[in-house]
This record gives sequence, structure tokens and C-alpha cells, in this order.
Amino acid sequence: MSKITRRSYKRKKIVMGLALFGAIGLVSTGFAAWVLSASASKDQGMSIKVGEVDNKSMEVVIDGLYKTSEVVGVEKASAVGAGISTYNKYSLNPKASDTTGRVRWGQVGDEDDPENMSVTIFGHVNNAQNLKEAAEGGLTILLKGEKPANLVTASAAGNYLLEGNPQAREAYIGLPACFESAQNINYALEGDATKVAYFRYDVAFTWGDEFDKNNPSEYFDAAGIDVPMANVEAMLNDMKALINAVGSFEVTITAIPN
Repeated sequence: MSKITRRSYKRKKIVMGLALFGAIGLVSTGFAAWVLSASASKDQGMSIKVGEVDNKSMEVVIDGLYKTSEVVGVEKASAVGAGISTYNKYSLNPKASDTTGRVRWGQVGDEDDPENMSVTIFGHVNNAQNLKEAAEGGLTILLKGEKPANLVTASAAGNYLLEGNPQAREAYIGLPACFESAQNINYALEGDATKVAYFRYDVAFTWGDEFDKNNPSEYFDAAGIDVPMANVEAMLNDMKALINAVGSFEVTITAIPN
């Protein structure tokens, strides 16, 4: 056990005394910082009220599908004349007016139609006072789901079979822009407080690079006149097999609030 000598005890007393003085100093300083102040308050009555719920949700309505060639210039569904039938079918055939040359229009069955590459959608949006500006993407159209695989093949470079041998080809068709990304739709507003937005949009296919972007029946009678008939038949059958297997597809029209 260590011993505490008189000298070391005196030293410890000094240290203890300094520590105690320091502690007193801290307490004294801290106490001086406390300022007492009584709070003041006043009651103020308030009222609260919830307004009635007025459902002004937008609604997209499709008024009809038509051959684009029958409704050129028509901007409003209600202006579509009587006698124009609803039409939602594409036809990648020769034009009805093409009745000469190596490849021409020839109806085989009642369901065969001449060329129709574009279908026009007419519709309107109810409660369009809540619709974002067209330039800002207030109304858009986009293919629903994935692009049909056969249409992807028909719109890209590939090959067809000729007497068992693959032959190189370019795209048979070009796909509508709304198959690739959402496209803005222009619309016209009508009404005062409650508005209706009328719109039309043409979902259009085009002929591809294989035919210089022309109908094959025209191409093979002009720029493609030197293409052997065996190749012509093989390509047309290849295109038929690809596209007829597609069946149908859907597009989605979306209205975005402002």
C-alpha cells in the first residue's frame, strides 16, 4: 500500500481545491445564464370546411375508325359525313387503280381489299379543361404492349427463301411512329367552363426500302422491272406469311391532366 506523505497530501489538497474552485466557477457561470420569462398566449377561434367532391376526371372516347383516304381534312368526329363506314382493317395489297403490268390488283375473295396503309382514329376527351397542352404531351398515343415479332421482322433487313436458298432483302414495310414511342396528338377544345377536346390521329404504315417506299405492284412494274418473276413471287409470299400471321394489335390513347 502506498503511503501519503505530508508533502504529497498537501499537493493533493491543492489539486482538490483547484478542482473544487473550478466546479464552483462553472456552476456560478451557468446560473447567471438562466433568464426567466413568462409566456403570453391568446386564443383564436377558427372554422374548417371541406368542399363537395366534384368528379371532373377526364374520359377518352373513341368515336370511330375510318379509312384515312375517306376523311382527309376532317378534324372533328361529329363532322364525319353519313355513309362513311367504320373501318379498322389494313390491307397491304395493290391499289385498286392498278390493273396493268406484271403485278396488279386482282380480288380473289369478298374479304380482299385493295391497298389501305392508314387508319384514322376519331375521338374526344370529356372534361378537357383539365387537359395538359398538346405540345406538352397532354394527349398521346402508343402501341399497347410489345411490337408483334412478325412486324419487327417485316420492317427490318433479313431474307426470304428462293428455291430453298435464302435471299437478302430490305424492309418490306415501315411501322407507325406510335409503335416506336408515344406520339403527341393535336386536339381542338370546345366549350366554356366544361370543355371537350376533339382529336384525330392517323396510324399509318408505309412501304419499305425493298420497294423504294412504293407499293410493290408499282415498284416491280417500274424501278424493279428487272427483278426476276421468281424473286417477285418469293418476296410477296414471304411478306404475306409474315404479316398475315400478325392478326391484330392495340394502341392506347392517354390523356394527362395539367
